Amino acid sequence: DVQKWMGGELAESSVNALGSDDRDQCLKAVRSIKNATIGSNSKKRLYTNLGVIPKLERLLSSGDEELITQVVATLGSLINGTNPDSLKQIIESQIPIVLIQLLNHKSLKMVEATARTLKIFFRKPNAPHQLIFEERTLSGLVNLIKYTPENIAELAATILASFYTSRSYLEKSELLDRMRTYQTSLWASGAFEASMKLLFSNQTKVINAKSQESALRIVGFLSFMNLDICKSIAHHAKILDALNKLIRDSSPIIKLLAASCIANLSRCKIDTIVPLSDSATVAVVLKLLHTSDPEWIREEVPAALAHILIENEDLQRMVVDSDAITILISNLRDESASPSLIQSSLKALAAITELLEDGRRKVIDTGILPTIASFLENTSIGIRLAACDCIRSLSRSVKALRTALVDLEITPSLFKLLDDESVDIQTIALAALCNVILDFSPMKKMALENSGIKLICYKTSNSNVTIRMNAVWALKNLVFMADEETKESVLKELTPDGFFRLFKDPSEKIVILVAKLFRNMAFKHADWLVQRLDVSSIIQQLDSLFLESSPEILSEVLHAINNLTTGSDDTKTAIMNSPLIGKVILCASHPSAKVKIPIIWCI
Repeated sequence: DVQKWMGGELAESSVNALGSDDRDQCLKAVRSIKNATIGSNSKKRLYTNLGVIPKLERLLSSGDEELITQVVATLGSLINGTNPDSLKQIIESQIPIVLIQLLNHKSLKMVEATARTLKIFFRKPNAPHQLIFEERTLSGLVNLIKYTPENIAELAATILASFYTSRSYLEKSELLDRMRTYQTSLWASGAFEASMKLLFSNQTKVINAKSQESALRIVGFLSFMNLDICKSIAHHAKILDALNKLIRDSSPIIKLLAASCIANLSRCKIDTIVPLSDSATVAVVLKLLHTSDPEWIREEVPAALAHILIENEDLQRMVVDSDAITILISNLRDESASPSLIQSSLKALAAITELLEDGRRKVIDTGILPTIASFLENTSIGIRLAACDCIRSLSRSVKALRTALVDLEITPSLFKLLDDESVDIQTIALAALCNVILDFSPMKKMALENSGIKLICYKTSNSNVTIRMNAVWALKNLVFMADEETKESVLKELTPDGFFRLFKDPSEKIVILVAKLFRNMAFKHADWLVQRLDVSSIIQQLDSLFLESSPEILSEVLHAINNLTTGSDDTKTAIMNSPLIGKVILCASHPSAKVKIPIIWCI
């Protein structure tokens, strides 16, 4: 307690000294705070609570070069930790803008110290990355790469790539749109050409490795899901040859970054882009899964693997046959695992189990499902999102394996996520629900008993098109082969007007799903549906879908009409006397088999 009291007294004394008119005393206090906070999150929290950040901000305008350099380094120490208050106060202050201005300082020592602090700052996911891409700042950072010593150039390149390496875009889909803007600005700035100076540097081995690392980060950023830039990169044969060699480098960091670049380029489906095969790239990443030093490599490798595997069944099969699932599950069971490692491991498992039943079975057989389910309630948006994505992939499994999810009673957790603060989590939770409520009456019962139908129906009017689509999809699956009671519950929450409103959605994909929903509602319960919705209103809505509709919509409308005609004679007569019958007959000459087959059923 005495030591704690003395430490608090010393800290308070140092913070107070920052306001001293004695320049030497002030400088001494800044150095003391810097040294005390290095590597100590508790000290960072202590000094932040004592109000050190506003006082350091004032000292940035002191005009004293040595003092400002020390203040900049101290700010870097405060940022480089897990104390959210320090970062929050700095983000809300003018400090980031002042630091960016200091990159233009005449002293290279000042520029280097500032670049180091900004490198730490911008690797935080919630940092204001938009500041980097303001024209003047972007130009200044590119010039630092071009015209300053390699140690500063490497820092500048790392800052430019920080939005990509912070992986903030993984938690919010809207940030992917922002990424396109950033990529366009970065490419136009000449950052790619400037970074080649670092990639092919002839300086010392240590600095060269760091330079190559920062250059690869820029290439990775520029090539991520951007076909136009990938095509431009394809014209630079030198970089393609370099990637082919660097993936065999002795450094795990260089290997990983080169593999990520190759994966980005390969996903753009440009035949001439990289001579190295996808399978060879995956083999390199799988070996890196065994790397534990440095820690961030252990965190990044699963995320890189996830990106490579998306929508590629052959590569997913290759990973299923390896020990990757065992390693990833071990990460999830490691109580000392960082949030980043948990998130990336969940994303990798989601990718591995996306398309293959063998992968899903292998994961489920380990007994890890309860652990994955527990992450659905984690405080981290990224972890909740990745866990939800994992559940979505696993829920695509055959009925026998989805039983494991039923036994786990996962449905209430998924319904809870429909009100999550993250739109992306809401979207994926709905997608997972689409899978788990399709076959299982226990799941449908849970939906009825937990206000689930009300939540899903509410989401059909959401402004986000993907949420609307997944909500309609969930309702379609919910009423598939369902009893009249379940369908009545859906229609009660949706209301007839709300149901008909869905037919007018501007998204064709949603209209197709609405037609499927109607088709499932009418199956075996045509008379009930006509009684609840009124046959003339039904005919009017279905008739409107014949106008300039795609074969997919026409096919579903015809199936819906077929299900309606299984009802009473009055319903059949109403359809026969309506414009529908003429349009049904016209569809008989439609060139698409998707349309012709349901015509036979209707007739």
